[in-house]
Amino acid sequence: GTIRFNHGAKIYLYGFTDSLSRYLGKKAPLDTAAIDEDGNLRFVLHPSGANIYDLRLSDTALIKDMYMSPKAKLTINFIEKYHDPVIDTLTLAGKIVDYRVKLDRRFYLEKNVNQMYYITANYFTVNQFDTFTQGRRNRMLAFYHLYLKDSKPDPSFEHFAQAEIKYQYGIDKLMFLWKKRIKNAIVFPDSSYYDFCTKAILENPEALTSPAYYHFLNLYINNIYGQGIMKEAIDNHKPGPVNPPAEKFRIAGRALDRPYRDIVLYKIITQEMNREELQRFKKAGIVAYIDWFKQKYPELK
Repeated sequence: GTIRFNHGAKIYLYGFTDSLSRYLGKKAPLDTAAIDEDGNLRFVLHPSGANIYDLRLSDTALIKDMYMSPKAKLTINFIEKYHDPVIDTLTLAGKIVDYRVKLDRRFYLEKNVNQMYYITANYFTVNQFDTFTQGRRNRMLAFYHLYLKDSKPDPSFEHFAQAEIKYQYGIDKLMFLWKKRIKNAIVFPDSSYYDFCTKAILENPEALTSPAYYHFLNLYINNIYGQGIMKEAIDNHKPGPVNPPAEKFRIAGRALDRPYRDIVLYKIITQEMNREELQRFKKAGIVAYIDWFKQKYPELK
C-alpha cells in the first residue's frame, strides 16, 4: 500500500501471537516496515491461520481489527492521518477489511452515533437500553449481510464477523449494568434482559476467533460477581469477599465448562501476576496457572 505522510518513518503490524494473547486481547508487534520516500509500504507474512491485525505508526493506530486469512492480498492507501483509508475492494480481503472500517464508521465514529452510544444511552432505563441495544444489533447484522451480499466470504470469517456483532451486544448490556453499579444504582433486570446468556451463546466454538467473545465471557463472570455483591449488601448488609479474584475464580468454575472456563481463568489469574511471573508462565498450560493461583489463594484448595 501507500501512505502520504510520515515518509521515512516505520509502520508496525500488530496481531495476536498465540492463544493466550487472543484470550487477553493483547496484540503484539509481528513485523515492521519502512515507509519509503514515495510513501510505499509492504508486508509479507506466511501465517498458519487467520489473524486480526492492526497497522500502527509510533503514535497512531492507522487501522484496527483487520481480519486476514492466509494467502490473502490487501492493498490499502492512507491519504490523511486521521481519516479512513482507501482500500482496494476488488479482492475479497479488501472487501472484508473495508466492511469493518465502514461498520465502525457508521455505528461508532459518526458524531451523532458516538454521542448516543457512549454518553446518552448511559442515562436510559433498563428497558430503554434493552430496546436500544437490540435495535442496534439488528441494524449492524443487516449492514453486514447487505455489505457482503455479493461476496462469498469463507465460513470462518462469517463466524468471526457475526460473533463480533452479537457478542458486542452482550458486552454493551453487561457494561450498562456495571456503570449503574459503580454509581450505586440498584438494578436487577429480569430474565428477558439476559437473552444473551443461554448455554449455546456462552459456550460457542464458532466464536473462538472473536475478540468480542473473550471480552464478553469475562464481563459475564464479573457481572455475576457484581450482582451477587450488590444483593448481599442489600439483603444481609454484608461486605464483599476478602479476595474478589478468588470468588470470581469460583464463579467461573460453576458457570462455564472447559475450554470456555479456561478463557476466563487465564484473565483472572494473569491480572494477579507481575511482569516477571507473566514472562515465566508465558508458555505454560492452564494447570500451571491454576496451581500458581491456588498457592496465592489457599482457600481455593
